[in-house]
Amino acid sequence: MFYAVLQRLVRIIYRIYFRRIYFHNAEVVPSDKPVLLACNHPSAAVEPALIGLYMPHQIYYITRGDIADKPKLLWFFEATNQIPIYRFRDGFSNLKKNMDSFAFVFKKLAANKTIIIFAEGLCIQEKKLRPLQKGLGKMAFGAFEDNQVRDTLVIPVCVNFSAVNTFRSDVQASFGTPIPIEKYLETYQEQPNRALRLLTDETQHAMKELIVHIERNSDEPYVDQLTEIAFHNAGLELAAGKYLSDTRLQREIKIANRFNALDDEEREQIMPLIDKYKESLNAHKLKDEIVQAQGQFAIWKILPALLLLPVAAWAWITNQIPFRVSRSMAEKLPKTIEFYPSIRIFSFIFFALVQFLILTPILVICCGWYGLLIALSIPITGYWLMPYWEMCLQIIRSLRYRNLNKQEQANLSNLRADIQQKFPLN
Repeated sequence: MFYAVLQRLVRIIYRIYFRRIYFHNAEVVPSDKPVLLACNHPSAAVEPALIGLYMPHQIYYITRGDIADKPKLLWFFEATNQIPIYRFRDGFSNLKKNMDSFAFVFKKLAANKTIIIFAEGLCIQEKKLRPLQKGLGKMAFGAFEDNQVRDTLVIPVCVNFSAVNTFRSDVQASFGTPIPIEKYLETYQEQPNRALRLLTDETQHAMKELIVHIERNSDEPYVDQLTEIAFHNAGLELAAGKYLSDTRLQREIKIANRFNALDDEEREQIMPLIDKYKESLNAHKLKDEIVQAQGQFAIWKILPALLLLPVAAWAWITNQIPFRVSRSMAEKLPKTIEFYPSIRIFSFIFFALVQFLILTPILVICCGWYGLLIALSIPITGYWLMPYWEMCLQIIRSLRYRNLNKQEQANLSNLRADIQQKFPLN
């Protein structure tokens, strides 16, 4: 019950935090077979929650033992299907608890449950896939040894963020072809280590095809800008919402792979152009989509934007406390950047609920049943505020572009064209 309620609540918050959510090929995950989802792990709790939000059935989550091992929160981790796994740094006494955790995993696989494991074994916020650890194979083959589970499927799934720490950025989750461990069981019985290596290598290769892999972390801004230009050229910047296509992801993977393959001379030609273009965009407070469209926008949008301004003001004012407090906590609390979006998203949920529970009885006492409508209007208009504000920003940026002189507009267009000449995006 708690899992289902939390799932629906967090799904709403994700639609607020992320502008676009892509969820591709999830139908390959069966509900009547044991499944290990092998996932990348760039951002603490954001990607496991995303996978769980849109799966038709409940899933179980492998989580760090030091996070889950808090007595006061034990009820929460049990209610959200989290399975703690301890590391050497957590101490030898805690390592012994892993036996119970693995036994629990084997039991759930025998019951045809789906379990998500972060196969890299660590959480680093970067756009690349690191070598997979053996924990995935140990769970798959361990369920066979302990419970004779032969039909476990290892399914690769990768979550790609455009900019996970940025409010109203995009996220893409894509599932690959299931890998049946049964084809490795004969090898495992004779050469366990070889079977582990073969399964790990196949999973690594399958995940590599689903992830935007950028070899040098310093190259991420350049690949991001090229991707943005390509999307706007192709008309792929869709409206806010949830999508099932992986067209965008495949384009981004292709661009990243091509950029990784550039030699030093090619890099020296393209990177300064991108830097100059980004500096020009920032100087004029513009985005690439405005330059691509040459400042064109639907003039009729100005009227509803003005008429709805009082509603937007109400939404902005009444949602300031959870929005600002959650952002402040995300900036101050986490020791590493990987926890920033998780703290921001889930603390927003907490403070929005607290605000609603406090204001509702006060407003009902003061205004009767109209008070309940006022209280409900706060989260509803807050949800609506995001697309409204983005529409206003598009209008403002288009007007800024139109206010540039012809030479400034030409400079932006020429820089954009020069980038595509050095790095064709067709």
